[in-house]
Order: sequence, then C-alpha cells, then structure tokens
Amino acid sequence: RNGRWPFGQVQDQFRKLCGILDRLAFLPPQFVPEGLTYTREKSTGDIGDLLDYFDCTCVNGPFRYASTPSAVALRNSSLRLTLRQRRPEFPPEQWNMYDTTLQDKDRTNNTYEGWNTGFQKLVSHAHPSVWRLTECLQQNEALVATALTQARRGEPTVKRVRKTTLRLQSRLRNICEGLHIHQDLPRLLELVGDCIRF
Repeated sequence: RNGRWPFGQVQDQFRKLCGILDRLAFLPPQFVPEGLTYTREKSTGDIGDLLDYFDCTCVNGPFRYASTPSAVALRNSSLRLTLRQRRPEFPPEQWNMYDTTLQDKDRTNNTYEGWNTGFQKLVSHAHPSVWRLTECLQQNEALVATALTQARRGEPTVKRVRKTTLRLQSRLRNICEGLHIHQDLPRLLELVGDCIRF
C-alpha cells in the first residue's frame, strides 16, 4: 500500500462528509453557522477546501476587499483596504428544511424530482428527437390541464406517498422537535445523519 489509502476508503470518507453537510439542512437557520463550525472541528482529512466553499456559498458568504479613501489617505494618496462580508449566494433561509420538516410539508426536491421522473417515463428515451419531445410536452400539458380542471371542480388529486417516505418524514420531524427540548446540536447532527444516510 505504500502509505496510501485505497480509493474506496477515500470515497467512503467523502461520502460521510457529504452526509455531514446534508445534516445542516435540518438545523434551524440561525444554528447553521454553529453547525458548520462543529463540522469543521470534527472533520478529518483533506476537506477544508470543500468546507470553505460551502461556507462562502451557502452559510456566511465571502469576504471582499472594499477600498475606502480616508482624509489622511487622500493627503498621502494611499488607500485603506477593509474587508467586508457579502451575503452568501444561497443563504440558509433558501435551502434550509427545518421549518418545512416540522410542518410536514414536501421538501423542495420532492416535487421537482417527481416531475422529472414522470416526464422521463413519458419520454422513455435517453435522447429523444425534437418531435418526440414536443409530443411529450403536449401530453404533459394535457395532464396538468386535467389536474387543474379537477381541482377547480373540487376533486383533489390523490397523492400517493410511500410508507418509507412517511416513516422518514416522521423520524426527521421527531428529531427536529427534539432540538427544542434538548438543545443538543451535536446529537441532532448525529441523529439526522443516521436517519438520512442509512
């Protein structure tokens, strides 16, 4: 082995890190920076760059230089550089699932993934022609128009939900409610990780 890790072990570590980052979505938005700090403290290996990227893009935002001339600087014709923190491109309020989970609402991706899966089954080709794609879009439009007409008549569409999805939602809600009671952030991160990754 010559002191090197097998590729599979590196993949497992990276998968665990991604699981840790997934957990942050189930913290209250105001606790996400604290959760990221905890994640940094517990992380091992070569993942600092990924955590820095996630921090700048999704949690605290990047720092940038802001040049502001001062009265003394104007006389000396020099600039004083200061750092300012900008808002993250995707703030926690945008991607956080804590309130959604407590209110038993669908998480963001569920709706979109459901549509993508349904449309993929409708198309039934990996690389359809333009004509086939147009035909499938028209069929999808007809399905949506029918669903809207039924909703206007008071005939709600029946939404099928798998038992495993209901159990997962129930477990996540119980874990998130437990944060209010116990105020134990590390334990919550651990429980959510076990729940969504295994």
